[in-house]
This record gives sequence, C-alpha cells and structure tokens, in this order.
Amino acid sequence: MASSDGNHIGAWPTDNPAGPAAPRSGSLPPGGTGVPELVSLLLTTRSVEEFLTGLATAAAELLTVSCGITMRRNSEPLTVASSDALAAAVDEVQYGKGEGPCLQAMATGLLVSVPDLSARSVIDQAIGIVMGQQACNASTAFAVLRAASRTRNRKLRDIATDVVTSVGGPLVEPKPFTDPRR
Repeated sequence: MASSDGNHIGAWPTDNPAGPAAPRSGSLPPGGTGVPELVSLLLTTRSVEEFLTGLATAAAELLTVSCGITMRRNSEPLTVASSDALAAAVDEVQYGKGEGPCLQAMATGLLVSVPDLSARSVIDQAIGIVMGQQACNASTAFAVLRAASRTRNRKLRDIATDVVTSVGGPLVEPKPFTDPRR
C-alpha cells in the first residue's frame, strides 16, 4: 500500500523455512484482524517506531508474508520497520537497484502486487482438492486451509503442500519464467 505522501507498506510472500520473525513487542494477537487490535497496538506502543514494527509484524503474521514499511527521508527511501530480515533485505536490494515494487508504489501512490506464483499454485491446487473432498466452494475451501494454518501454527503454503502431496505425491516446482526475447 502507498499513500499520497510517498510512504509505503510492502508485503512479500516468503518461503523462508523459519517463516516470518517471531512476534515483536506491540504486534497483534494471533488471528487479530480488526480495528480494535490496531487501536490497542497504537495505544500500547511507546514510540512510532515500535508501532510501525508492530504493524509490519502483524501484517506479516496475518498474511504469511514478510513486510516492510518504507518512508522517504531527504528524498531517499528508508526502511523504518520490517517484520523480519527478509523484508529489510528486499528493501535494500530495491534501493540499490533504484527499482522494485516498493519504489514503484512510492512513485505512483498505487498498490503494487507481487505474487509468489509457486506458493499461489500449490494453494490453488489445495483449494481444489478441499473443494472436491468437502463439496464446497473456493471461499469455504480457502477458509478451511487458513483455519488449519492458524490452528497448527504453520504457514498456509506448508498446509497446502501437505494436502497436495497427500493426494498427488511430491510436488514438482514449476521452472521460473525466462523471457525468450533476452
């Protein structure tokens, strides 16, 4: 997300086996998704930095991603909070190259989506399997997977992988896209 003042909150899917960093002081409680939790976070943190770190961590926990918050200082991007080392490293790579979704969102003021296609693929497959097994729609199947992820305190992608491999055997990761024009 980005705002008109150039501040940006970025979230990146992570396949880091360790997952996002452990909750930091001021993060939302597990499963917290509403305004009351955000208000509580705002009221219980002692500094803006602590609030932003809690916000980044909460977003990462909720969405099973790495999350960084970037602001401009003296016309330069600066990571002011991140959920884990991966988010901070991704931001630094973008700053070094002068391009990337974080910088694009700051420049345009628009949301920039960065899907993790391999994770999305296995999650979509698992949704289809659950739909077939439970005779339900895609929204319900996704809710079943997400509930299993929260209950077992495991990443959604890992739960989806278990479902898919239990039905079809080991996953074969898709090859990365290579632009034939290069």
